[in-house]
Amino acid sequence: MLQILYETISLAAAFGVGLYVFRYMSTFFRIMFLQLLIWIVFYILSYVVTMWQEAHQLPCDNQLLLNLHMLIETILLTTTAAVAFSSAWGKWLASAALGSFLTVFVWQGAPYGFSIYLNAADVTECIVISVLFALLLYRHFSNPGPIWWRSPEVLICLGILIYFACSVPYIAMMHYIERQYPGISVMLFQGISELLNNIRYLLTAIAFWFIRRNALLLKRAK
Repeated sequence: MLQILYETISLAAAFGVGLYVFRYMSTFFRIMFLQLLIWIVFYILSYVVTMWQEAHQLPCDNQLLLNLHMLIETILLTTTAAVAFSSAWGKWLASAALGSFLTVFVWQGAPYGFSIYLNAADVTECIVISVLFALLLYRHFSNPGPIWWRSPEVLICLGILIYFACSVPYIAMMHYIERQYPGISVMLFQGISELLNNIRYLLTAIAFWFIRRNALLLKRAK
């Protein structure tokens, strides 16, 4: 029970705040909210699948679901980046990033099937999303604007960058760690992946809250 609470508290916060401020969101944030909603659905489905497998004494395996989520998440996040970029080269870069991911996803999944963990595709996702959102952050910091910690765009980009960039070393070595050090594999997953996920969606919740706050400040200024 404590494990589920640890995994879902930031998700619940981001979902609740996002639902409250949805009508104030731009297209950029609405796609982000859709990505959050899809992850919540997949998170619930992963538990349903593993519980069904345990009840029927089958090996617990939800990799197909996770790979499908990886595909949808990358499509949504690269689309979000394309929406955020105003220049043609930025939109081209987002399309190239998605194309690179899809190439690796099919290259790794086609020969072995999509029901195994596609670690190369996962690393590719982390790299291309990190590059896109680092560029978005650079653009925000290069232009005069509100204090960065009050900017919903900066906060949400920062959360995504922290999650994906910091995940690269762990994901790249995941298979090796599972083979050589199976005893610490679960501990590393909880200490790295789940912690980064909580940071990501906590910053998402704060970003959503600032959308409403900034809308109220703008209304009062008129």
